Amino acid sequence: GSEMCIRDRAKDGELYVFLGQIYLATDRLDMASESLKKGLEKGKLKDPVSVNILLGQVAYEQQKFDEATTFFRKSLEKIGIKEAANAPSDVILLKMFGILNAKKKASAT
Repeated sequence: GSEMCIRDRAKDGELYVFLGQIYLATDRLDMASESLKKGLEKGKLKDPVSVNILLGQVAYEQQKFDEATTFFRKSLEKIGIKEAANAPSDVILLKMFGILNAKKKASAT
């Protein structure tokens, strides 16, 4: 259908990221993960850090905690938090949810 048409036209990763966000919002987690990963693969993204965070969220929702940690760790490293490379998984997850909750509160006000 129309989805195949969109995929044919997706020269860079942004369209896949957009699709991934829609899938995440509608709780189609497998499809969200697949689209977001394709978006990263294609590249030319405005904000690859956010895509890693979204992939972390999807993996966390799927209870794939090791995978979630990997994506969160990548996003923390990309924003320059060097100690993320050696931090234990639980520290990474707590740090990410602290950042995500702060963002939610900021956007709510």
